[in-house]
Amino acid sequence: MIYLAIEDVVHRLAEFKSKGFVPTMRKGPTGIGHTLEQMLDLEENNLAFPDLGEVELKTTRSNTQSLITLFTYDRGVWKEPLQHVIERLGIEEEDRTKLYATVGTAANSFGLSVNPSSEYVELRGPTNEVLAQWDYKELQSRFHAKLRHVLLVHANSKQINNVEHFHYYRAQFLSGWLFLWNLPRLFNEQIIWIDLRMHLSNAKVRNHGTAFRIREQDLTELYPLVEEMPV
Repeated sequence: MIYLAIEDVVHRLAEFKSKGFVPTMRKGPTGIGHTLEQMLDLEENNLAFPDLGEVELKTTRSNTQSLITLFTYDRGVWKEPLQHVIERLGIEEEDRTKLYATVGTAANSFGLSVNPSSEYVELRGPTNEVLAQWDYKELQSRFHAKLRHVLLVHANSKQINNVEHFHYYRAQFLSGWLFLWNLPRLFNEQIIWIDLRMHLSNAKVRNHGTAFRIREQDLTELYPLVEEMPV
């Protein structure tokens, strides 16, 4: 895979800014990132390494409360078989039972909540039972493998003829070390959330990966260095 240098990306972003609004190349919430990747001639990257070699490319719609994914990870963390979890807590929908839920420290409508300790974070069920447990050292490792350095691109969004359009107008470079002692605070203050994305179909578990997510405007909370790029 060939990577673009961050200087080249910033230079091209300045060109995109002068073009004004461009139509999305994919419907839905992922359209903003996919469209920018296509404009930069980048391959879509769902792997555990950054888009730009050492720098991960992230996009955000201005003035939004939506969440973006930091990374997904749930291998070996479950204390109860996923099929049982979905059958017990999921919602019946036509030919499947689904469990799609965003979870913070306050119990949600499924009775799920996040419980951070000094060494790990737990996902707990309606009766306070531990459903899954993540070690902070593993989360830190996943974060640094994918997100040690981030180029965060901001865009205004509007509908034109029922098609979403984006104007990419700002970029920030985020960098620094995520310390282990900071993770409990990030969960307790609901800066980082846990997102479940799984369902049962024909008695088989379809797990799209448990995601660790953050509000787009809170991404800068994770980094000691935030620098404006000359876009």
